[in-house]
Amino acid sequence: MTGNTSNESQRAHLRLRRATIRDANFFYRVRMQAGETSPVFGVSLPEHRRWFCDRVLKSKWFIAVLGRSRRVRIGYVRIDEAEVNALVISIAIDVRWRRRGYGSRILSMVSYPDERPVIATIHKDNTPSLKAFEKAGYIQTETSGVWRIYLRLTD
Repeated sequence: MTGNTSNESQRAHLRLRRATIRDANFFYRVRMQAGETSPVFGVSLPEHRRWFCDRVLKSKWFIAVLGRSRRVRIGYVRIDEAEVNALVISIAIDVRWRRRGYGSRILSMVSYPDERPVIATIHKDNTPSLKAFEKAGYIQTETSGVWRIYLRLTD
């Protein structure tokens, strides 16, 4: 079996599952890969764990898993309540799995809990993320400094 066939087989077995408390370290590691643009930059792992445990049961957070065993975690997607009548979505892919099209695939797999608009705030230099959101049907609506605001109206 060639590497390409194996990759195609794995890509076909991409799934989302609800995040659990056991995913706290994975969320932290993937967010820290983003460096200073990450909201957790400068936050200790114990602080993150407390915050994560408080939030994970109240929110729609999902882990993207790959393969038949569903044990390979490649990224996550979060859907949170916004201060306005909207939802906020964020996504992060582990560095080992980036630039393979998983971001847009994961975004297209998300089912939204209701009909409120969904907002994504993306750093202007994060070209892969900008492209993933556009490919998944999000439209840039606003620019604010270094941030690009994207919107998707749910079905």
